[in-house]
Amino acid sequence: MSKAMDLADEISDSLSDYLNDVFADDSLPPFHDNKATNPNFLDPYLNPFTSLTIYDPLILDLDCDGIETTTLKDGVYFDHNG
Repeated sequence: MSKAMDLADEISDSLSDYLNDVFADDSLPPFHDNKATNPNFLDPYLNPFTSLTIYDPLILDLDCDGIETTTLKDGVYFDHNG
């Protein structure tokens, strides 16, 4: 029984040494720190504070009578020529 325990300890130590050599801190950089292999589509998930910010449109009440809304059937008019 002691031979089996010694063999198991030896295998465990050998496997631990092998895995420590393969996955040493300097040999394989973390995926999210390696910008050469980091796909751009993962950026918002890696750092949520750099994700795209959506801004609301600016509404000006130029005639000072409040903001009027229209129905969907009336459509939208953008006066690009001012």
